[in-house]
Amino acid sequence: MDEIAKLGIDSIAGSVIGDASLFSDEYVASTWSWGDIGNYYGAGVSGLTIYDNTVEFEFSSGPSAHDSTFIDCFYPYTPDLIIDNKVKASNTKKDLAYIYGGPNNPTRTITGTIPKGQVGYMVKGSTHEPAYVTAFELESALWEYGISVGGNATTIRRMKSSGNYFESERKAIFITKSPTVGQIVYWTNLISNNLYAEHLLKHIGVKKYGDGSVFSSTLAVTKYWSSKGIDMTGFYMNDGSGLSRSNAITASQLVEILAYMKLKSKYSKSFLSSLPVAGKTGTLRSIGKKTKIAGNLKAKSGTMTRIKSYAGYVKSASGRNLVFAIVINNHNCTSFQIKKKLEIVMVALGNYNG
Repeated sequence: MDEIAKLGIDSIAGSVIGDASLFSDEYVASTWSWGDIGNYYGAGVSGLTIYDNTVEFEFSSGPSAHDSTFIDCFYPYTPDLIIDNKVKASNTKKDLAYIYGGPNNPTRTITGTIPKGQVGYMVKGSTHEPAYVTAFELESALWEYGISVGGNATTIRRMKSSGNYFESERKAIFITKSPTVGQIVYWTNLISNNLYAEHLLKHIGVKKYGDGSVFSSTLAVTKYWSSKGIDMTGFYMNDGSGLSRSNAITASQLVEILAYMKLKSKYSKSFLSSLPVAGKTGTLRSIGKKTKIAGNLKAKSGTMTRIKSYAGYVKSASGRNLVFAIVINNHNCTSFQIKKKLEIVMVALGNYNG
C-alpha cells in the first residue's frame, strides 16, 4: 500500500484486476479426479497464486453424532463464494469432510463428517479462482488504507468472458521475488506439496515454449529426459504432482533419472538435499527408525488410493551406493500395511552386504 500511496494515488476510478494469464486457463489437469480438485491437495495452478490457492472453512459441530454442523466463517473471504454444507458430526476424531467444486466455479459442496462437539474446527479446500481472490484482497486492503476503488474486483479471464477486456498500458509499481527454485523444490519434495510441483511444471512450459499449458510443459519434460539418453517409452505425464491417474512411469525410468541427478546433474547437491530422510524428515520421518536406513536413506514417497511408491538412494551395509524405485499399483491391503511392507524392503536394501 505504501508504494501505491507514494505515487500520490488516493483513489482508483476503475477496478482491481487480477491477471493470471502467465499460465493457460487450464487451472487443473483434465485427468484429475472430481473428488480431489475441491480439496486443498487438489488446488489448481494459477498464473496468480495466493494463500497456496486454498480456503479454510471454520466449522462448529453439535454435541452428538449425526448432529448438523455450521460454518462460522471462511478465509480468505470472497463475496461470490456459495457454500452447500452437508457435513454432519460424528464420533470419529478424524476430519472426514470432503469438498466438491470445480475451477472458476464459486459453488462448493462439503459432505462427510467432522468430530462432534467442535468449535473453530478447520477444514481446508481449494480456491475457486485465485486471481479473483487476489484482486479482492488488494481491493479490500486499498479501502482499509484509505484509497477508494470505483469498480468491483475482477479478473482478465472474467473480462474476456464478458467481452469487456481491452489491452492497456501497464506500469510496475512494486516487484517482489519468490524464493529460489532450489528452495521451492526443497519444500515440494519434503512435504509432497502438489501445488508447488504444478507451478514448477507450468514454468518449465513457459520457459521452453512460452506456453504454460499442461501439454507444452509435459512435452518439455519428456524431451529433456530423452535428450539425456533415457528411453521414455511407456512414459505418460499429465501433470506435475502425480495426482492424475493417467500418469505412467516405469521403475527403470525413475532409477535412470535419479542416477543422472546424482552423478551428472550440476544441481545434484540441491536436489539430494530436498529429499526426505528416513527416520528424520518429511514424509519419511516415521520410516526405518532405529535401523540402518535411519539418516541414511533419502527418497520421495508417492501415495494415492491403492498406490504406494518410494524412489531414492541408500548406502548398503557393504558401502555400495544404491538407487532404487518401488511402485505398487492396486494393492489390496490398507495404506498403512503396504507402507510397512515397503519399509521392510527398504531396510533390506540398507542391510544388503553384497
